[in-house]
Amino acid sequence: MQQPDEHKRQRSTKEKLDKYGGNKRRLWNEYGPVKARTQYLCDILFAGDYHEMALAAGVCYRQLYRILYGHSRLSIRLAGQLVSRLGVRAEWLLCGAGSVFTWPEQADYFHYMPKLTSCYYTRNAVNVIPGTHFLPVPQSDREAVLSPTDVQRFEAAARSVFRARVHNKPVLFFLDDAAFTVSAPDIWRQFFSKKYANILMATLAGACHDLALVAETPPADINTVALTAATAGAGYGETFCRVAFREEEARNQSLLASVFHSGIPVWLSAEIGEIVNHTAPSAREPELGAAIGAAAYVDLLALAEQVPNFFGNPGGVVVVCGSPRRAVNAFLAQLPALTHTYPDQKGFVFILFQSPRHYDANLESDIIKHGGRVIYLLEPTVTAMTQLLQSCDDAYAGKLQTHD
Repeated sequence: MQQPDEHKRQRSTKEKLDKYGGNKRRLWNEYGPVKARTQYLCDILFAGDYHEMALAAGVCYRQLYRILYGHSRLSIRLAGQLVSRLGVRAEWLLCGAGSVFTWPEQADYFHYMPKLTSCYYTRNAVNVIPGTHFLPVPQSDREAVLSPTDVQRFEAAARSVFRARVHNKPVLFFLDDAAFTVSAPDIWRQFFSKKYANILMATLAGACHDLALVAETPPADINTVALTAATAGAGYGETFCRVAFREEEARNQSLLASVFHSGIPVWLSAEIGEIVNHTAPSAREPELGAAIGAAAYVDLLALAEQVPNFFGNPGGVVVVCGSPRRAVNAFLAQLPALTHTYPDQKGFVFILFQSPRHYDANLESDIIKHGGRVIYLLEPTVTAMTQLLQSCDDAYAGKLQTHD
């Protein structure tokens, strides 16, 4: 006589064979493409963490686990959750057709971007390391003592900015993480609201600090922003400012977003490895790195298009707060391709916030050799930033002699 449990087990097996045929792995084989695409989403958005993906999609972890391991089919309800919560295109998820993600003009990005704040990349992308301060507090917020020579340097910098803007030349601010202390963004914002500067370029580290100043939990994942930008063929900076901030209040608090929404170009200079674990190890790490590179490349092309406008007498100005070598190299790298069209490449000015102990003679030599000149200011303390703003105010008010 058969035992009840044995009879139940045989009946269950028979039902599976009737439904799926003799191959017990047929369910896995038929479901393979959709499962692979679902796994792809889990890898690129959540570093393979099923719990995080289930939380963001608003579904049961066990249900998602069974689907990803081929034990269950993707239900209509779960597919709808992935499409609505994560911004995935249904055609791609079910059929593999077209791009992975939708674009803001086609869908309400602000509806689902906040759902990604729990993902693995968010916690690592902002460079939060136990035992360290997230923001560079000590140097940039202390008071600095200005000597008469220091004041003259700030006045020379202000004259260069004034002459550039009067002659419709660009003034670009290149800001690294050192420029995003708690009080600094309010100072930088005034340069743009007063039209002293008309282009903002930040490093990816600076953008992460900008996010952190808006909210304790960053409202977006910079890697997802990169994937979105690469899918749409848009720039990293533009996409960051458009989709990384859900609430209007957050956009107003963000230096990058508020400047962008005032009509000023914002670009990001991104480098793989710049942020600790910002490409966490996963099966899809190459695709994510390619997306970051593609998004940043669009911004680099925008910079290349603007470089000729910095030539002349007077020329344009690049104000650098942090990473001077990186900012200078990004600019000078565009010059060889412009030699035939613009043989007279000179007149541009680099204004560097830099401590004397970090003086780089080779950097200054490179700038002068290519036709530019350098003005050194003090290290980027709040006092130094405020002094440059005050000197620019004086130049526009006619309190400074604005010609050599």
